[in-house]
Amino acid sequence: MFKPSFFMAAVLIAACACIDAADGNSQVKEDHDPTVVLNEGNPFDPTAKAETSGPHLELKSGEVTARIDIVTGLLDTLSFGEVEVQPSAANNSVIFVNMGGKETAFRAKASLQSSGDAISAELQPEDASVPFRARAEYRIEDGYFTEKVTLTAQSEVKQPVRLGVRHGFDPVRWDRTICAMYPMRAISAGESTVFSYREEENDLNLSQMDKYQYVVYPLTLLEGPKGILLAGSFDLDRFVTIAPNHPQGYFPSFQRNPKSVCNGETFEFVCRYRFFPKEKYLLRDVWREYAKRIFSRNPLIADFFPYRDRPYRTYFHGEHVGSTFFMESREKRLSPASNIWWFGWLDWETETYPVQGEWWTSIVEGKWSRMSAERMRKEIARLQGEGHKLALYFRQLVNLQLKGTLFPEEWYRKKAGGSLDLYGGGFHVKISPEMQKALGYPDIPWGTFNFDNKQYNEFYVNEVKTAVSFYAPKAVGWDMGWRPDHVGMFSAQFQIFDWMRRTRPDMKVVSNECGGGPGLFCSDLAILENGALGGKNEYDFEVMKAFGNAMVVIERVGIAKGTVKLYLTKQKSSWLSEAGLEWNRKYLDFILKKHPDWKEDINALGRLCQLRFNLWDQALGAAPGYLDEMENVPGPMREMARDTIALPLIIESFVVRFPNELDRMAPLFASFWLNEKQARMAVFNDSTEDKEFTLRLRKSYFSARKWDAAQLAQGKVFILTPETTSDGALSWREDDENIIVSGVLPPFGSAMLFCDHGSDRP
Repeated sequence: MFKPSFFMAAVLIAACACIDAADGNSQVKEDHDPTVVLNEGNPFDPTAKAETSGPHLELKSGEVTARIDIVTGLLDTLSFGEVEVQPSAANNSVIFVNMGGKETAFRAKASLQSSGDAISAELQPEDASVPFRARAEYRIEDGYFTEKVTLTAQSEVKQPVRLGVRHGFDPVRWDRTICAMYPMRAISAGESTVFSYREEENDLNLSQMDKYQYVVYPLTLLEGPKGILLAGSFDLDRFVTIAPNHPQGYFPSFQRNPKSVCNGETFEFVCRYRFFPKEKYLLRDVWREYAKRIFSRNPLIADFFPYRDRPYRTYFHGEHVGSTFFMESREKRLSPASNIWWFGWLDWETETYPVQGEWWTSIVEGKWSRMSAERMRKEIARLQGEGHKLALYFRQLVNLQLKGTLFPEEWYRKKAGGSLDLYGGGFHVKISPEMQKALGYPDIPWGTFNFDNKQYNEFYVNEVKTAVSFYAPKAVGWDMGWRPDHVGMFSAQFQIFDWMRRTRPDMKVVSNECGGGPGLFCSDLAILENGALGGKNEYDFEVMKAFGNAMVVIERVGIAKGTVKLYLTKQKSSWLSEAGLEWNRKYLDFILKKHPDWKEDINALGRLCQLRFNLWDQALGAAPGYLDEMENVPGPMREMARDTIALPLIIESFVVRFPNELDRMAPLFASFWLNEKQARMAVFNDSTEDKEFTLRLRKSYFSARKWDAAQLAQGKVFILTPETTSDGALSWREDDENIIVSGVLPPFGSAMLFCDHGSDRP
């Protein structure tokens, strides 16, 4: 996914610069159609009486009860214990085909078949002229209710068709719909959305996307007062369009939108339902349980699923920083033993990873120049000899100027429609006049290598292994990852991860923008780029916690300053998240009301905005990155960033709890890192008023790691706001089950706890 803030910063500006959000970036293009029109159809009324109230066949196992209407062959009611998912009402289950704007539903044409643990029905259209037949199958297994619907064409159809399955629900009984995207989409249960998992050549591929967003899984969730309902497929290979609340009052709602249909063509919809009560499961647990069941038949990735439980993965102690770009001024800003994201070192002309000779790169002072393998290896060795740890950066791009010359045609990725997969919708890298003269063309248009091609996949994996062996970095850094339509990238990453674990177990893997997807399975550290301004929300952090990876959020000085310019000039951004900008406006309103004379100091205001983002990131469990690019960073913030990247974050549910039983209760957010030697805590108040807080910490979890309230009370506490840093104090006590900590936080303030066993720190 195109992230102009990262690439353009390194390519077009000096190495230390970043995109100024106010500049607009006119070259950025969306990779989706933002306008999607759906036929809403008739809304579902949960109070409308069903047309039939005849006999039913029932499936029941444990908490799951499903009743199938004998007359229609359709699911009538579905319940998990006392939670009714689908009420009995008219049109509560619809299997449909829409041709020429007219929708036809399906009903049973014969008696249902029951085999004890499963029920099936053959279905026919109410309009006999519609050339489709259907079959519905229902079963309960392993705590999941499964519905499988297969629609089969009886003749060729030479026009667009909409077909699918939808089920009625009562939005009033639920709070929100959570869609498996990155950044996550969490909307009111009464709102509508649509997105396609994967891409189909002969389909309209309907989607409504936010900026730089992609779909991770064929999954949607309903969150309500009593828990979370999962509705989706475990099959990662099949295309489907998911349309929650289309028409109004239907969840789940699945469809396909083929442009034409062949005789005999089948369309299969499989949905697994399970309800997770809030007393036992948080969203992270639901996400993890789902990942334990996903599968693929694709030989490139089949062996990497499902997810298997493993210990929490930490990273090297130290701040996460950007490349030094061979600049002494940048190197001087580094804290000791920093973790360096070694960007841009590769051959930008051929998009290869040389271990001999020379090539063109932008890594030296942000300017285009020639680089040699020996110079690169010496610089990496020198920096690591001084205690820094470098993550050697790899990506998925190809220079389209070389198409038809250097690599086989099949190594260039094409989209479902046959067009080249253009990075960023058609982004071109500007190069220097000297480089233009040497290469013979004006710029570099980026496409994407085809990792699904077996020969290229093998070539790339061997390239990475060779480069790692030659340059001996401490880590590998990926700026690519899981995409359902391009699984070869994930395959390459997993192969490298497996190779490193076997041959170089001390090395680490960093992955940018994993999005709660399978990329986390083969990573140690996950990067969330640009935080709230890049569209991230608290749900993005929550699903990351499903798999136990250290987290870093990269905020940027230039972007933070750019948001101030946008605020003062009342302009909009072409790529930053509007939700993130609105969130930032509230802080700027607050700070300028206190200090109206600061309005002219954009640099100072930008710094405060970024510090506010950093405090929020840390309290959600992610260390702030790129602090070396800021001025006057509070010492406790830098120390917390260094420490927490290397400590296990408490991700087990219900260990760290506000009164709502979560580790976040807006405007309060809390995270705790712990092993037997160190304890770190960050609690943040994201509001304009003082806030009292009380956190309960499960005593058994802490005592198993040799901590109690008295020991934690000996730790050092700092109170930080974007403006100030001071010593602080918290209250500690215990009851039979909990360590209880409480305190008061100022507006946009954080309490940071540092406690070490056996240290001299008071």
